[in-house]
Amino acid sequence: MIMTILYNEDSLSTRSPVRVEILSSAENTPLLDKDLHEILRDASNCCEFTSYVDRDGETLVKIQCEVSEDEKERLWDLLRFKHKRDCSLSAEPSELHEQ
Repeated sequence: MIMTILYNEDSLSTRSPVRVEILSSAENTPLLDKDLHEILRDASNCCEFTSYVDRDGETLVKIQCEVSEDEKERLWDLLRFKHKRDCSLSAEPSELHEQ
């Protein structure tokens, strides 16, 4: 019975293969980071930040987060509500977990 409980807890903590990608201006990064930490239990471990300069010379940040389906829905709703003008969102199955 103890093993079953541990297995169920492990199943809940295992991330579903969903990757959310956020593209935003560099100026918006602190607000996005704050919101990610409010929504995701382990945002520092599941999100990767990459910055680059586009053709127009604007610095952009791409944030990729691997999240569960429930986290994705909450994240999606909040980011669309708070950052609709400031960023673009996309989601797809994570390549890391595909078999």
